[in-house]
Amino acid sequence: MTWQPASRHSQQAIHPYIYRLRFGVEEFRPRRSWNVTLLEQDCPSAFEWDGLQLRHTDFGTLLRLRQAPDWRMVTLKELPELLARPGDALPEGPARQQIRLVLQRDLEAGYYALGQRMSSMRRDPGVYCNWSLDLPAGHYRGMPSLYQAHPYLVAHRPGLALGMFLNSTWFSRFDLGHGHEDEIAITTQGGEIDLYVLAAENPADLCALLADLTGRAALPPGWALGFHQSRWGYQSQDEIVSLVDEFRQRQIPLDAVHLDIDYMDEFRSFTFHPQRFPDPEGLSAGLREKGVRLVTIIDPGIRFDLHSGYPVAREGALHGHFLRNPDGSPFSGYCWPDSALFTDYARADSRAWWGEQQRSLTERGVSGIWVDMNEPAVFSSPFSQGFSQQNPIPLATAQGAGEDSTVHAELHNLYGHQMAQATYEGLARLRPEERPWVLTRSAFVGTQRYAAAWMGDNQSWWEHLALTLPQLTSMGLSGSPFVGVDIGGFFGNTHAELFERWMEQAVFYPFMRNHSALGTRAQEPWRFGPEVEERVRGHIGLRYRLLPYVETLAWQAHRHGWPLLRPLFYDFPLDTEGPLYEDQAMFGPWIMLAPIAHPGHRQRMVYFPEGRWYDFWSERFVDGPGCQVWPAPLGQMPLFIRQGACLPVVGLRQSTSEPVQKNIWWLFPGPQSSQGLRINPEGEEYHVCLSSGQVCFDPPVAARVVVRRDRHRVEMEVDGDESVVCL
Repeated sequence: MTWQPASRHSQQAIHPYIYRLRFGVEEFRPRRSWNVTLLEQDCPSAFEWDGLQLRHTDFGTLLRLRQAPDWRMVTLKELPELLARPGDALPEGPARQQIRLVLQRDLEAGYYALGQRMSSMRRDPGVYCNWSLDLPAGHYRGMPSLYQAHPYLVAHRPGLALGMFLNSTWFSRFDLGHGHEDEIAITTQGGEIDLYVLAAENPADLCALLADLTGRAALPPGWALGFHQSRWGYQSQDEIVSLVDEFRQRQIPLDAVHLDIDYMDEFRSFTFHPQRFPDPEGLSAGLREKGVRLVTIIDPGIRFDLHSGYPVAREGALHGHFLRNPDGSPFSGYCWPDSALFTDYARADSRAWWGEQQRSLTERGVSGIWVDMNEPAVFSSPFSQGFSQQNPIPLATAQGAGEDSTVHAELHNLYGHQMAQATYEGLARLRPEERPWVLTRSAFVGTQRYAAAWMGDNQSWWEHLALTLPQLTSMGLSGSPFVGVDIGGFFGNTHAELFERWMEQAVFYPFMRNHSALGTRAQEPWRFGPEVEERVRGHIGLRYRLLPYVETLAWQAHRHGWPLLRPLFYDFPLDTEGPLYEDQAMFGPWIMLAPIAHPGHRQRMVYFPEGRWYDFWSERFVDGPGCQVWPAPLGQMPLFIRQGACLPVVGLRQSTSEPVQKNIWWLFPGPQSSQGLRINPEGEEYHVCLSSGQVCFDPPVAARVVVRRDRHRVEMEVDGDESVVCL
């Protein structure tokens, strides 16, 4: 069918710097409960829309249409990137209505974000699809989609940061100068383009706008910012106890151990194997005495077991919480427990029921929930027969209830998001005295309100290490600040140099977890010999010394939407050279890392933005902007502190549960005063300032202050002050 003009359109300002454009085939559908945007009401603004271009008095022209929005009918065969089960078809109605918006591409801008990708940080030119999937072949460069769907694009040039959020959970595609160099073509199923345009002067303000629109990230508990150890293959409770004891004996800091699917009884979610994990309460209590929290994995596929007394399957089926076939029978698909049932998270009552299931874990002392396989991943044959291809849920499967009723084709991208939401809300109800912590593999824009995320099943390859910074910084720009990758790689066998270089970089991941697959080489920190162990102990120790700074950045992410790990152009938006260096990043506004991601390299070229930069390891400093070759021996990844920094740190601890023995500030003098904000538990605010080497508090602090100089920095120790430190 040929393209036809869209017959419906509307526009409104919902924020002084956010504008909403809608184009549709039929009447616009009303807001549904799963809509991830939070702003809907009209708002006075300085936007101007004349039907062809969108302007703002502060920034000039933001968008210009190349042609009128149009639409056509399509079949599944015309959407090769939409992974579906053999013989499936798009359901009748909006699923077959593909609508297109073609914009003038700003050739002076770089295009970024779009969430989780296996590509460089800059997206143009290229084609990117949004359809959550788990490919058994693993990750490869240039994949059109991965586990998460983030239809949010950022355009950046000095003086302007522009965000475009396509509020569509259907399959969608962004063509950024691939089909035509000077065009951006956005297409989506569903018969409607619902585009939110966000305009800001710089990326920090843009991230704050996205948080206003889609929600602020959940503030993690302090232990979640420490080091996590995991492996698919920890087979017993005794093995977990021995693992933690080994960490403590070797004095390697640790805050959490994750249990993969091995702990379950025949892969039944919310159960423990009666022989291998006979006393989960005792396990979690014993670990907590050693300062370690227990995190358990949960999959959406509930074992199809209605006759053995498995309460989750029986109750879920009895009360209609699982997806159903058109004839009313329960839909089942293969996953870890072979035949499995899948919860309909689009229903509020089913989300509440799922949340209540967490009680069986929280009552056993589990501190965090890791939700996996929630794209959702469905196998083509039973797992007991070996690995197989994906066989996704049929696109016409009904989901939701009442006015929210729809088909899986519309909610596929939101399945992981709603599972994370149900889990988070359940933990919040069951343990209101603790901040919930959920880790998810699949997500959508807005999932940051409920969960941290990791990037899935990577490989022990240098190339995957090199892709980590572009991947995580892109997630931060897309509204997901608490992210990480599996240190050392999940699949494959890592080796000493790769593992050590990965750990150097991972000190600055918002979520820091070592995780590997069944059948691969064990990669606990001591597995590569005493020299590597000693250096890795130092890397993890540095993370723990920096935890007050990490907690500060976490608070800012929660409060303002600012990512912890950022590309250089985030903090230096007027620097036209910074966007070229995707293999460097800022950790907050004061620390710059330039990792090594190639075998045998012992030096690298480093770009220094404007200002003075102090080498963390030596007496050297550099005045930017400019490039220099910098030494990078094992154990000393190029790491730099920006002049004027005022970093809160603490003495080394083995876990966050240990009391703080020393509150220390690392102060790096500069010509201008730097300022740190400390918020104590009572909510009072103090400022610590440094100018020309003079330190002062406002208001004055009664505690004893010891000041000494250490290389570039002034180290200030504050005795008797156990406040939470924020900048």
